[in-house]
Amino acid sequence: MKATRTAFLALGVLTAQHASAQDWTERHDKDGIQVWTADFEGSRYKQFKGQAVVDGPVDKVLAVVLDVEEYEAWFPNTPDARLLDHTGDVLTYYVVTDLPWPITSRDTVYRYQVSQADGGATLDVSVDPTGHPEQDGMVRVQASSGRWTFTAVDGGTQVTWQLHFEPNGSLPAWLANSAVVDTPAGMLKALRERVAAVR
Repeated sequence: MKATRTAFLALGVLTAQHASAQDWTERHDKDGIQVWTADFEGSRYKQFKGQAVVDGPVDKVLAVVLDVEEYEAWFPNTPDARLLDHTGDVLTYYVVTDLPWPITSRDTVYRYQVSQADGGATLDVSVDPTGHPEQDGMVRVQASSGRWTFTAVDGGTQVTWQLHFEPNGSLPAWLANSAVVDTPAGMLKALRERVAAVR
């Protein structure tokens, strides 16, 4: 089990590092939220990178992002989120991503590898497709990887969220890619509001 976990985490880190080397194209810059997209080698689906400054210290912003069971309350298009395991600095959780009709919703078992140093933090993201029983009416995501980065800056915490999402099933690439800007932009806006609401 430990070897399997290590393999998944290593894959997530390597993929995130590989993705960061791509050529990014700015697609959104509004209200202090920036979004870039790039091709992802071997995939029809683009990756994204969103960035914004959130009004709050790193530990508070990080705590909101790690509180995965509250995602239903603020994370866009997330009707179900459950913490499956929290061992040391690794969180494993199950999440449903709601997609517009007639596209079938996706479910994913994500792993966050948490690292904190020098007043900042990173979450390396990988998936474990077999980490939770498959559910009726869902398409299980088989591959997704990326990284959250939290950096202390004047005015709060700079949050960078980079992700490649391989949706599996028959979701057309043109449709998924058309939403690849709205997803991080909407999430970062919602994160700002959530952090402001948490006391």
